Amino acid sequence: MTGRRRSVNEDGVLAAWPVFAVADGMGGHADGAAASSSALAELAALTAQAEHHSLTPDDVLSRLGLADDRVRALAGDGDEEGPGTTLAAVVALQLRGRDYWMVLNVGDSRVYRLAGGLLEQVSVDHSLVQELVDAGDLVPGDARRHAQRHVVTRALGAPGASGPDCWLVPMTGGDRLLLCSDGVTSVVDDVEVARLLREHAQPDAALAALLGAVTQRSGPDDASAVVVDVSADDNDLDGLDASTRPRAAAAPAVRS
Repeated sequence: MTGRRRSVNEDGVLAAWPVFAVADGMGGHADGAAASSSALAELAALTAQAEHHSLTPDDVLSRLGLADDRVRALAGDGDEEGPGTTLAAVVALQLRGRDYWMVLNVGDSRVYRLAGGLLEQVSVDHSLVQELVDAGDLVPGDARRHAQRHVVTRALGAPGASGPDCWLVPMTGGDRLLLCSDGVTSVVDDVEVARLLREHAQPDAALAALLGAVTQRSGPDDASAVVVDVSADDNDLDGLDASTRPRAAAAPAVRS
């Protein structure tokens, strides 16, 4: 969804088994859009790899390194700083016979997990306000209103640190994952996010309700999200097949 301050949506989404991701491009108009789409194109290549062998964490990190290189290559000759993009992603892996999500994030796009009705932010923002919160200089409730809330400290393609934080989260039947850009979380707080995810049984309905809440508040920034449900009844999935693979709904780039 294109924000009020944008003429071009710089976000991108990917929902293709076993990879789900949201990227928030930076650099202005076409440059930001090119950065997010380039990063997601590299991650999409994991879907073809998964057809031939089970993905490993090293496969994912290698592909992410290629995504970083690809975004850096967008900078023009002589440009000290080219476009960049945040990234929040989950990739389904099987390790030692168990199914996991490999959760990745670079920047301030987020991954949430709704389990047992409780919402948890799995990822940790790479942002100036998060550093202030961690240092005890800013109350978490004030972070969404801080003047520098959009300043990120890591991004693919950006100078300096661009590597991801990573977690392995067991894939559990009944869990719901939300991946979203900061255009969502800057206007909809975690309490309402949790309520909307709980109220709607289908991922596409939950997604529509969430983005509807952003629209009602006239969110100034691009807002994109992916909702993924693990629909298996058994908590120990023991290897996913076509009937137990997660169902997902992804928000396309649409103008509000």
